[in-house]
Amino acid sequence: MALFGNYLWYGVCENSIEYPVLKRPHLFLIKNNRISKYWTYLNRDKTSPYSSSAILTFAEWTDDDYFYDSLTEGYEKEVKIFTEYKAKMDLEFPDLLISDRAEAIDEEWLLCPFCIHAWQPNSKDGMVICPQCNKKLHNPFYR
Repeated sequence: MALFGNYLWYGVCENSIEYPVLKRPHLFLIKNNRISKYWTYLNRDKTSPYSSSAILTFAEWTDDDYFYDSLTEGYEKEVKIFTEYKAKMDLEFPDLLISDRAEAIDEEWLLCPFCIHAWQPNSKDGMVICPQCNKKLHNPFYR
C-alpha cells in the first residue's frame, strides 16, 4: 500500500505479471483486514505526487525509494527479494480457495494426503507446501 499525493494505492499481484501493479482501492472489497508480519510502515516527508508520502510493505522496499522501479525493470536483486517475500506471504494466512489440508501425525509432524510424505513444517503459518509433491495445503497447526 502506498500514498501518492492524496490517493491510496494497493500493490496487486496479477498472475501474468511478476511484480505488483498499483491499483486504486475502490476496485476491491477487503474481505480480511489482517496485515502481514513482514510489512513495515514508512512515512516520508515528500510532497511530489510521483513519490509516495507513506508506504506499507516489507523493509527492503521501504528503505529504498527506487525499489519498485528496479523490481519492474527486472533487476535480479529486487526480483529475488520480492519473490521470497511473496512466497512467505502467500503461506502466512489460510487460502480460502484451497480445500486440501495436511494431516497432523503428532504435535510436530505433518502428512501429505496426496503423496503420503511426512515432514516437520518450518512454521505454523496458515498454509504449508509439501516438500515432496509441492502441493499447497492448509496447516493444521495454524492458530
